Amino acid sequence: MGVWGIVAVLVIGIGAVAYGWLSDRTTDKNREEAMRLPPEREIPRFEGHQIQPHYLSELEAVTRPDGLPATDLTDAERQSLGERLPGAPSFPAGWPAREFVTDTTSGWCVLDAPAILICTDPITAMRELLPAVKRSREADRPMVLVAPQIGQEVLTTLRANWVQGTFSCLPLQVADAAHRRSLGSLTGAQPVSSDDLQAGYLPASHVGGCQAWVSDQGTSWALLEGLK
Repeated sequence: MGVWGIVAVLVIGIGAVAYGWLSDRTTDKNREEAMRLPPEREIPRFEGHQIQPHYLSELEAVTRPDGLPATDLTDAERQSLGERLPGAPSFPAGWPAREFVTDTTSGWCVLDAPAILICTDPITAMRELLPAVKRSREADRPMVLVAPQIGQEVLTTLRANWVQGTFSCLPLQVADAAHRRSLGSLTGAQPVSSDDLQAGYLPASHVGGCQAWVSDQGTSWALLEGLK
């Protein structure tokens, strides 16, 4: 092989090495960039036939829509209920917002035959309540939710659903465990923990009830006889 042949071989070899180095470097760079990017995944989209969600404005969340049934008591019903409250078991907890009032004259929130859920722990997220909400809606019953503390997001969500007529749930914050136990004994509700609620464990036997429930701004009454 002549001198020029040897030079050609060297040039080809050097070029191959250089190409390999550049190729490896480019591959490594692309791999690093790919690792920094978010993973590819399909983004859920609404199809044409699906109903898109409607997000309430702050005004809509506190404004009762037209067309919902009236909730105010008659004068006779209000008088009869007022006469029965002094002899009914009461608890030092009332509705958390004016929007929960069903009878504007008295300032009462009145529920007929509600389901009663008593929690041993604070309720901080709506997902904890989903099994109870589903069961109450399927039974077409309002619900009284009793917990030592209820997060603001939960209160706001329940209030919006109440105002819009989607679901009737009266949240009550009862910090005293003795009061919660007393309410459980009276209504047949067995207190449940937040862990059980998050796990979806809520036997029907743990949900209590009464014939009627009345709350004003600071006090609630559980009535064992129905509304007349």
